[in-house]
Amino acid sequence: MTTAATKNKRRRPLRFRSVPGSNIPKVVPPRTVVILTSIDATLTPDWKNDRGRIFRVGYYNRNDGLDCIWLVNDAGEYEQTTDRATLLKHFVILKLSNENDLYGDHRPPLRPRKTTAVPAFSIPQLLVE
Repeated sequence: MTTAATKNKRRRPLRFRSVPGSNIPKVVPPRTVVILTSIDATLTPDWKNDRGRIFRVGYYNRNDGLDCIWLVNDAGEYEQTTDRATLLKHFVILKLSNENDLYGDHRPPLRPRKTTAVPAFSIPQLLVE
């Protein structure tokens, strides 16, 4: 139900910005774009074929808490989870979102991402052996 007050309230547009390592917030905002740049053969062997993939951080789930970060694939599917420490160790934040609705209560679900013809693995300087 919309009222006159909510109808006239302007939505704050989402913006993205590149982030130096020291400016990463305690809770990584949803819609942040990350790329998997490194793997640990013992702790994250399932990521071997995912290196170079770009993900978006999904909306948080109240049951999981704010330390469970959902990674959303290009199709808009919530594919895998990680925690903040692992995210910062193995991913590079390409764009940091200014989203402040952590649970997505007042936002539409993430839609499939428009991909370009250039794959992420064509950026070799980001990928770490």
